[in-house]
Amino acid sequence: MKHAVSKLVVAYAVEHTNDHLIICNTNRNKIRRQHLIQWYRNNELIPVIVHFDIPDDVLLKRVQTSTRKTNIFRFASNFEEVLARQCEDAKDDDIQEPNENEADYFFRITHEMDTDLVIHKIQEIVSSQFEN
Repeated sequence: MKHAVSKLVVAYAVEHTNDHLIICNTNRNKIRRQHLIQWYRNNELIPVIVHFDIPDDVLLKRVQTSTRKTNIFRFASNFEEVLARQCEDAKDDDIQEPNENEADYFFRITHEMDTDLVIHKIQEIVSSQFEN
């Protein structure tokens, strides 16, 4: 159901707005990610991947101190469980990190300080599209 709703929202945004889309890390499966990127290209969108390559120990510290509400979870009681599941899932052959050949633009964030630079570069990409 979640996938169907997400797909509907994306399709609506593509067909009826000029809005930009930011898709989260749910696209860890390479084959599904490639299908999604091809769908974007078929709909004249520019795929941009921002890969957050943050060390697990940094992520663990963040989730341990998180004050975000956890009532959004269906299968976990806290962010530590989500991180543990994602780390375990990463061992699956279908789960592969994205690379620079998959999208028109690729950015890798390895440290918190990378974020502002990547945001600026994406803003430049968006601005250049409106100039054309």
